[in-house]
Amino acid sequence: MLEPLSHLLFANDTLLLGEATVEEALSFMEILRKYEEWSGQKVSVQKSSIVFSPNVQQTNRDAITNILGMSEVATHEKYLGLPTIIGGSKKAIFTSLVEREKHRIVD
Repeated sequence: MLEPLSHLLFANDTLLLGEATVEEALSFMEILRKYEEWSGQKVSVQKSSIVFSPNVQQTNRDAITNILGMSEVATHEKYLGLPTIIGGSKKAIFTSLVEREKHRIVD
């Protein structure tokens, strides 16, 4: 038997990945609608945003943002304190994270 959703559940930052198609956007809307129904929480589309691959045509971008009611942004630099896109030197990218955590341990 499934445990009921706790009234204390709060999803502040959630990252959803999918194919940039109208069908996928409609599926996301259904998933979000069911989440709202089951949890009693409301997804704030005004605070939500979408990042597309450069390969996605503008007509698809427009259709998807209209379906989801979300705005498009060029990139999300970080998600939960970590870089969302890792290219080039991983050592250079994660050095600041390692240093920050070292200071937390020492302090």
